[in-house]
Amino acid sequence: MIVLFDIDGTLIDPRGAGTRSLNACFHQVYGRAGAADGIMASGQTDAFLFPAIADRLGIPWEPDRVYPAYLSALAEELPRGPARILPGVPALCAALAARGDLAVGLQTGNIRAAAEMKLAYAGLSDHFRFGGFGEDGPDRGDLVRAAIARAARPGVPVVVIGDAPNDVLAARAAGARAVAVATGWHPRAELEALGADVVLPDLTDTPGCLRALGL
Repeated sequence: MIVLFDIDGTLIDPRGAGTRSLNACFHQVYGRAGAADGIMASGQTDAFLFPAIADRLGIPWEPDRVYPAYLSALAEELPRGPARILPGVPALCAALAARGDLAVGLQTGNIRAAAEMKLAYAGLSDHFRFGGFGEDGPDRGDLVRAAIARAARPGVPVVVIGDAPNDVLAARAAGARAVAVATGWHPRAELEALGADVVLPDLTDTPGCLRALGL
């Protein structure tokens, strides 16, 4: 089985670090304040979000300038919230690792460097060896398909775990089982209405989480 986790709102609560970092990088590079204010980033990919902000501001999208500024800002902002690992995550990651028969990875809208930074900050780096990342495409489904390809386990079941509607929709598009967790910015009822196979309140009940994954 392939198990793919979202990061923000699923594994960690960034406590606004992403929005603050977006504002900081667009201010540093272009002198534009509040660039990300009012934008719902939940469930989006960086390949969609960053160019959309640039387009809204009427400026060229220059990833070679913006991404380094963003990563520098993120390194400063993660401790300021501070960002925190969500309840139950370490125990669930340990239980999955103990099985030895699973490919556990990511499907995250973060560009890879940002994802690695967040996992390192939360002490979770050792649990995720591959994934689909923000630079893999503007659509969330692009990330899931990229992660499945990198897992290199053709024909096995896939489970996607995330807190946003786009996580559920991406799982459905990829033919994967969708396990939603109501620890982000979307209520349980919204996630259920989209047809998630299971909606969990959080990840604190490790045996219950394993059952939800079909394990």
